[in-house]
Amino acid sequence: HARVERQHLTRLERPPAIDEALAVERGRIGDRIGEAAQFTEAERAQLARLAKEEQSWNPFMRRAARKEAARLRVAQGTRHGEALGRAMRDFEQYEAARIEERVRGEERSYRQYAKTSLDLESQMREARRIMRDDIPKVETRLTVLERAGVSQLECDGSASDARLGQLAAAVDRGYRAVPDALRRDVEFAIRREQRALDRMRDSISMGR
Repeated sequence: HARVERQHLTRLERPPAIDEALAVERGRIGDRIGEAAQFTEAERAQLARLAKEEQSWNPFMRRAARKEAARLRVAQGTRHGEALGRAMRDFEQYEAARIEERVRGEERSYRQYAKTSLDLESQMREARRIMRDDIPKVETRLTVLERAGVSQLECDGSASDARLGQLAAAVDRGYRAVPDALRRDVEFAIRREQRALDRMRDSISMGR
């Protein structure tokens, strides 16, 4: 059940920190404003003309062209700075708080997802441990009890509805009630039979 439930969990990636999310959005605003505040077509054409004039033999024309080109660049930089300032002020005033709240919500969802996933993984590990250790131990002790002639166990509640812990406790009580000598003899016989069975399986496997 835990394995199936974990497989059907909607996987969530760890969200960025609030500072990272804000920095990413500020970067997008800067890129957007940078594109919007670029030189216009007319300004680019004018800069191209001024660049040619800066190569003129006439020093007065070169000086005037450099001065005008510098003025255009300063104007573009001022335009960009003012637009970026307005956009950043609007962002800090209206959007930043919404982004922080969104990221906090994503963080809560991720923490819940991570907790659920880890809890299910823990259940799966515990189930594997029970299958590997506890159930074989209970089965072995039941075999010992059967061979020792114990036909009945006292279990809290109905045995058919009992949990593994209740069954294990009942088996353990019965197991410890068997005389030590008898228990050792039965366990020795079981081990001997198991070794014989293992040898038979090995010989069959080798003969194939």
